[in-house]
Amino acid sequence: MKKKLFVILVFLGTLSFSDVVEVRNGGDFVSKYKDKDDDEMKTKFPALDLGLEYRKEIIKHVEAGGGLAFQYHKRVKSDEIGGFNSLPIYGTIRVNFYEKEKMKGYLKTELGYSYNSGSFDDDIYYGYGLGMQYNKITWDIMYKRNESKFENAFEKKEKFYYDRISFTSGYTFSF
Repeated sequence: MKKKLFVILVFLGTLSFSDVVEVRNGGDFVSKYKDKDDDEMKTKFPALDLGLEYRKEIIKHVEAGGGLAFQYHKRVKSDEIGGFNSLPIYGTIRVNFYEKEKMKGYLKTELGYSYNSGSFDDDIYYGYGLGMQYNKITWDIMYKRNESKFENAFEKKEKFYYDRISFTSGYTFSF
C-alpha cells in the first residue's frame, strides 16, 4: 500500500510541474480568401491573432491541450463579401523535437471549431507549423485555415476558406 501511495504521489507531483499556460499574439503576413472553385480574392488591411492556450505534457516531449483565440482577419477587396472575424476553440498537440538548455524546437498542430462573425457560418478551424521557444518566449510560423459558408447573391450557401501563413509569439507560464 505504501508503494502505491508513493507512486501516486510522485506521478501527481510530476503532473503539477508540467502544466503550461501560454498567452499568444501575432498576425498573418500571407493570406487569401478562396471560394469553392478555388477562385482567390485579394485582401486588404492587416490581420491580428490573439490567443490563450493550456498544455500539459502527456509523455516525454509531447504536450497536448486546448486553446481559445480571437482572429481579426484581413478584409476582401469587395463590398459584397467584406470578410469575417473568428473565435476558434481548438485542441492542440505540440511535439518538442529539439531541446537544449533554454531552447526548444517544436512541431505544432491545432484542430477545432471556429465561431465566425457576420453572415459567415461557423465551421472547422485547423493549423499546423513549427516553432521555437527560448526560455519562456515562443515564436511559431503556421499555416492556418478557417472554413465557412457564405450566402452569395443568389441566396445559395457556398463554401468559403480563409488560408494564411501566420507568425505568432507567446509567453509561457509554467505551474
